[in-house]
Amino acid sequence: MKILLTSDINYEFICGSNRFVKNLGYWLKKKGHTVLMVTPSPSGESGYYEYEGMKIYGVSAIPSFVQKTLRLSPFSFFLKRSLQKVVEDFQPDVIHIQSHFFNPYVLVRIAGQMGIATVGTNHFVPENVVPIVRIPRVLTQTIEKLLWKHLHWAFGKVGIVTTPTETAAAILRGSGFRKKVQVISNGIDLSRYFADRASGEYLKKRYHLPDKKILLFVGRLDPEKHIEVVLRALPAALKKIDLHFVVAGRGAEAKALKALAAELDVEAHVTFTDFVPDEDLPFLYRIADAFVNAGTAELQCIAMMEAMATSLPVLAVDAMALHELVLEGENGTLFAPGDSEGLAEQMVSLFSDETKMARMGKRSRELVEVHDIQKVITAFEDLYQEGLGKTTKRVIKGCDETRS
Repeated sequence: MKILLTSDINYEFICGSNRFVKNLGYWLKKKGHTVLMVTPSPSGESGYYEYEGMKIYGVSAIPSFVQKTLRLSPFSFFLKRSLQKVVEDFQPDVIHIQSHFFNPYVLVRIAGQMGIATVGTNHFVPENVVPIVRIPRVLTQTIEKLLWKHLHWAFGKVGIVTTPTETAAAILRGSGFRKKVQVISNGIDLSRYFADRASGEYLKKRYHLPDKKILLFVGRLDPEKHIEVVLRALPAALKKIDLHFVVAGRGAEAKALKALAAELDVEAHVTFTDFVPDEDLPFLYRIADAFVNAGTAELQCIAMMEAMATSLPVLAVDAMALHELVLEGENGTLFAPGDSEGLAEQMVSLFSDETKMARMGKRSRELVEVHDIQKVITAFEDLYQEGLGKTTKRVIKGCDETRS
């Protein structure tokens, strides 16, 4: 099959939805499909280029005022014209969108005109956007309603709609979306992750980590991740246990979080690694002893699944979809949003009991098996075939003819 994948954020930007689409594209190509990715251009100029083995059409884009490395493509007549040409040249069998703003929405409209099958995966909730752009509180509810309305408008034109968890599907239905929503995990490549601590020792040297138990967070340092909750838990926890908190990632909150660690007098117990290359991530998990996530806007969490695949116990906030990955008392524990005191108690309980850590880590690996990327790819291949079965198309360059 010829599959066009598209998102409204540039391919190089680091976030969960991009992790998903990169994995999807990589494995679809491995299975013999022809894949083209369409995203905003990192340079701002439109044109084809290759990145990490993926052929990409970068749409003319502008810098985002909320994230230094984020690029967005504004809606314009030229956007539709350039995307029309890309579709006519590539002649995809399926267009798979990852979001509902300009690039994906325009491509869905083009697909409808040309009789091309469409699949849409929703990774969005307003909580991903509102805290970052710092909308005035009085406008928050109105903006959230508009964002949902636009999502319904775009995904309502998509043939098959998916989302990564039952929680995400319930949120989408609860927002008023009426189409059928299928649940397919974001998935991870389980073969990359296993608990071999010695193989990650080079990272201890690189980041000057002490010889202590390590609590790890991996992800963007943005407001909805609430890393400050973990930092505020450290003073109480450190009175009873000795551990080191490693924060891997970059984002808008980095400077404020470092200042908070100093204010709490725990900076000697925290390492901010900044960006960690993808090839190093499996080894970073291997030197950790537990994983933590206090984020309240997670529709799944690829980083948490990677930690589980490395046999790590997990401490997670009881919000959004994280409870689907954490079975209380089995592979980890859940704490209330913003509850640093409760998290501190859980940290002490977990890190004081190595038997419990080993048992929970083993259970993590068992539970994450269902998220194997090979199962995910097969599921999407089946959906693409289902979509093709509903649509017959003939695309002639410069002239479209569609038969139903």
